[in-house]
Amino acid sequence: MKRLFVSLCLISLVAACNSRPTTEATNTTDSARANPMPTKATATFVRTPTLDNLGLTANYDWRRVNIGDDFTAAKSTETTAPFEQDVAHVGYSQEFSNLESVDYQYFQAGNRVERIQVDFYLNSMAAVKTYRQELATYLTARYGPANAGTSWKNGNVLLIAPKDELAAKDKQDLESRNAIQTLESVRTQSFQINYFGARQTGSGTSWQINWFQRPQPPALVRIRVALRSGDRRVWPDLIVRPRATDNTACRIDVLTGRCGASS
Repeated sequence: MKRLFVSLCLISLVAACNSRPTTEATNTTDSARANPMPTKATATFVRTPTLDNLGLTANYDWRRVNIGDDFTAAKSTETTAPFEQDVAHVGYSQEFSNLESVDYQYFQAGNRVERIQVDFYLNSMAAVKTYRQELATYLTARYGPANAGTSWKNGNVLLIAPKDELAAKDKQDLESRNAIQTLESVRTQSFQINYFGARQTGSGTSWQINWFQRPQPPALVRIRVALRSGDRRVWPDLIVRPRATDNTACRIDVLTGRCGASS
């Protein structure tokens, strides 16, 4: 069975995509064997930055390899080390600057490339749609019109994207954007930071408006936000306890590396 299988996955949906049943593949096996079609471009191949980055041309099924090529020769076309290999297959990975990547594997039978599997790991909805559109255009130019939406060459070539997951993600993103737009903007009247600790003059502790030239950090720091008049919402005080225990008035002596006299 000769087949090129391409899947597009959002990074956050990799598990769902990898576990998705490949019913299209199993349902087309018999027809693919019974009616093999020659590899031939049927439309003009339009080069794009996306396809160039993947190394795709009008002359090969994937990069510089065709189905049926000598398996050893196919491996020699790659300039990077495989991320996995055994007697039956070899896999390579290509990483992009935006943390996206593509894995492609060549499977062999009788030392001939029998199947190519390509998996994309993308980090945005826009990327999935771009790759899907450009790969569909590329596959149509190489093999002719799709037979069933995402199947070319009597099922030998499959392009699978997580349609249901993408639709759900689109809906979730839209709802999130709408929710953010309906939030009332926060307009502050005052913003205040206070420090709790021993007073510099006298005894006792209290909240203070500054903390300069002290031998230790404050016991607590409070951030208080007051909203504009008429705003019924309440912004609670944020109070934190500093974890630092260093002498905050220390001035490091460059010769000794220790605290010098405070200035």
